[in-house]
Amino acid sequence: MITFAILALAAALAYGASRLIGSPAIPFLLLAGAALARLTGGQLDPAVVQASVALGLAFLLFWAGLELGFARLEGRVRTVLLVGLTQLLVVGSSAALVAFGLGAPVTAAAYVGLAVAGSSTLVVVRVLVGRGQLYEPFGRLVIGVLLLQDLLIILLLPAAEQLGAGLGAVLQSLGAALGVLALALLIMRYAAPALVRWLEDDPELLLLVALAWLFLAIELGDRLGITGLAGAFLAGLALSRFPVREALRPQLASFADFFVALFFTALGAFLPAPTWTTLGGAALSVVGIVVVTVPVVAFMARRRGLSGRAAMESALLLSQTSELTIVLALQGVAAGLLDMELLSFLTLVTAISMAATPLIATDKLAVRLMRLLPSDVEQDEALPEDVRGHVLILGFGRATRPVAAALRQARRQVVVVDDDPGVLAQAAQEGLLVLRGDAADPELLTRARAAEAAAVVVNVRRVATALEIVQNVRGRPVLVHLLDPSDAPRIAAAGGTPIVYVESAVDQLVEWLREQPAG
Repeated sequence: MITFAILALAAALAYGASRLIGSPAIPFLLLAGAALARLTGGQLDPAVVQASVALGLAFLLFWAGLELGFARLEGRVRTVLLVGLTQLLVVGSSAALVAFGLGAPVTAAAYVGLAVAGSSTLVVVRVLVGRGQLYEPFGRLVIGVLLLQDLLIILLLPAAEQLGAGLGAVLQSLGAALGVLALALLIMRYAAPALVRWLEDDPELLLLVALAWLFLAIELGDRLGITGLAGAFLAGLALSRFPVREALRPQLASFADFFVALFFTALGAFLPAPTWTTLGGAALSVVGIVVVTVPVVAFMARRRGLSGRAAMESALLLSQTSELTIVLALQGVAAGLLDMELLSFLTLVTAISMAATPLIATDKLAVRLMRLLPSDVEQDEALPEDVRGHVLILGFGRATRPVAAALRQARRQVVVVDDDPGVLAQAAQEGLLVLRGDAADPELLTRARAAEAAAVVVNVRRVATALEIVQNVRGRPVLVHLLDPSDAPRIAAAGGTPIVYVESAVDQLVEWLREQPAG
């Protein structure tokens, strides 16, 4: 037990250090485990370390299955299939070709390709929850893609283990995995909701039943030959339906955090120390994954009708490898298809890409990269000469679409400025004049003839941008849609008119404009 206690203490220190610095915890946990192995001179009990890796992985996959549910696919099945499968095929085949080109056997190259093809549920869900974007349209798309990818990889996990045993063994393993999936879906549909209704007043007993189900599913997976880890994921998926997930999440969250931390720490202690060459190769591979994933996902998401910003945010969020990368790598080592050096390399790729995701998946970078997307709108550099006394809408979305519709009905000229080509395409289809660019850019405001507009309606994410626009548009009525009502005094002090509920102000705006001379 001393080895387990030391691992838990090292995980706690690593977590504390990451929180203190404000950095992702995974690299700290791996480094803590590696440092622990060196400091103890190999005295850690290898059986306990390996058991900690296995137990931590089981909880990690159980939690991933719990966070993903088929309800999140509602209305997005075709988009999820197109984006998720394209990413899997392009990224996976690219990685497999690189591995094969570097001398890996065909089976090992296929393992590597499958391992790096998917994205991390653990990282992406935490980023979306932390930013309050889990239920935004692009957030739902990303969760759907994660569910599809995890499910496909989990189903292929036992089949991959049988690659050397022939087609019959592969098909048998795949059939067993589909059978356990069917069982999980039946439990999701019937048993789990009944269980929650029965035990809703006894959360401790509900937690114990959920943990018992997890370990039973692990044993079932091992006995059916689909691996216990696949069983752990499907166990979580069986409990992922609302309201079951919401009843269990508070009870299981601390367990999941502990065992995930234990997993990465134990993994750091289990792996051989990487060379500088391995570190450099892993970092270069992460760059390659990002470079391949971002344009592929962004392009496919745009084709399915997402706005440019949403498509780019989805692409940046999905540009890392998954916790399943390590699962597949460990399985490949156990099957004799991969060596420990390749396991260490894939773990480093996973750790670096996971740690990089919160740093690169930012709104600022999404906006910059979004400008590289092709526009669906053919537009002139300047507005027609007769555009005067128009209403200028800076930022076109759900809040300002009713404004534009009411103004069009009142026969007022409307000009939309946005930096999202997809949004502009929608506005153009609705018969609005459009200009693409930064709404706070003084040059663009001049091209949009803000100084000659009857009114300016601002709908941007950041209050600082809204204040900048108010400062740049002097002498004209500026109505600012606010996401946070507490920002109203700042907008009013700058000379703008803060509006929280745009719909309630539309009629007043139209009535006021009727009293003004038309342009």
